[in-house]
Amino acid sequence: MMRSIRRLLPDGIIGPPTESKRRSLLRLLLVASSRSIPTSVVTLNLASEYRDRYGHKLERLAVWLKANSSLGAALTHTPGVLSENDSLLIRCGSEVASDESVVRFILEQDDASGLVRSQSRINQAIGYTIALLLISLLTITFLTLFILPTIIQIFEEFALELPPAMLLLVQASRELGWLWPVFVAISMVMVLSLMFEDVRRNLADRIPFRWLPGRREQECAGLLRLFAFPTEHGLPLADTITSAALHHPNRSLRRKLLEVRSRSNSDSECFNSLAGIGMIGTDHALSLARIDDHQIRSWALLQLASQVETRTRFRRDRVIRVAQYLPVLIVAIPIAWCVIAIFQTLTQLIHSL
Repeated sequence: MMRSIRRLLPDGIIGPPTESKRRSLLRLLLVASSRSIPTSVVTLNLASEYRDRYGHKLERLAVWLKANSSLGAALTHTPGVLSENDSLLIRCGSEVASDESVVRFILEQDDASGLVRSQSRINQAIGYTIALLLISLLTITFLTLFILPTIIQIFEEFALELPPAMLLLVQASRELGWLWPVFVAISMVMVLSLMFEDVRRNLADRIPFRWLPGRREQECAGLLRLFAFPTEHGLPLADTITSAALHHPNRSLRRKLLEVRSRSNSDSECFNSLAGIGMIGTDHALSLARIDDHQIRSWALLQLASQVETRTRFRRDRVIRVAQYLPVLIVAIPIAWCVIAIFQTLTQLIHSL
C-alpha cells in the first residue's frame, strides 16, 4: 500500500533527488561491468531500495536487461532512468567501445550537483505557485462568503446604493462565482503535474518546446560530450555520428547529423560541418581541427559542452525566477478588485453616515 502511494508522488519528494539515484545506478553498472556481474541483478537490487516511481522504472530496465538486451537498447525502452544525453551516450558509445568504458566516462564528467540545484529550483517555483493559488482561493472565498454579505446587509438596512465597483463584484460573484475555484483547481493540477519529471520530459519532446533555445543548446551540449568519448579513445567520429543520426530522439537533429556524416571524410571536416549546422562556432571548429592530440581535443570538447550547459542552466534559472511571479499578476487582479471595491464601499458608507 505504501509503495503504491509513493509511486504516485512526484519525483524527489521522498528520498534522494532523481539525479542522485541516476548516479547510484551508473556506479552499480560500472561495478557490474568490471566484475562480470549481470546488470539485471544489480538493477533489480537497486530497484528494491527505491519504493517510488524511479524504482518502478528500474524494475522495467531489469526486465529488458534480463531479456539479453544491450544496455543502450534497454535504456531506450525505459526513458527517464537516465538523462536523455547519458542514454544516448551509452547507446552510441557502446557501439565503438565497451559499456564499462562508457559508464566510467560519464561518471568522470559527473555534474550531478548542478542538476540537483536546478531540479530544486524547479520544485521551489512550483511549490511557490501552488501556495499562492491556495492563498488566493482562500482569500477570495472568505471575502465572498463573509465580507460581501455583511456589506450588502448594511447597505440594505440604511437604504443605500452600492458603489459601481461593489455592485459589479456582487453580480460577478453570483453569476461567475463558481468559475474561480474551477480555474484555481485546474491551474493547481497543471502546475502540480510539472513536478513529475516524466511530464516535463514529454512536454520537452513536443515540437513547440523543442524549438526553444535552451532545449537546442542542451541537445548540442549532449552531442559534444558524446563526440568527446570516441575522441578520447583515438577513434574517428564517423561511426559515432552515424549512430547518433540513428538513435537521437530529435528527428530534425537526426537529419542534420546525417548530412554532417555524408559531407565529412575526416574529423576536421566533421567539425566544419558541425559549425555549418550551428552546433559549434566557426572559431571553435577551426581550433578543434588544429588539435592533433586526442586527449586534448577530447578535453576541449568537454569544456565546450560544459560552457554550453552552464549557459543554458543560467538562462533556465532566470526564466524560472521570472515565471514564478507570473501567477502573482494573475491572482492579483481579482484580489485587487475585491480590495478596491470594499474600500470604496466603506468610504461611501462613512460619508453617508
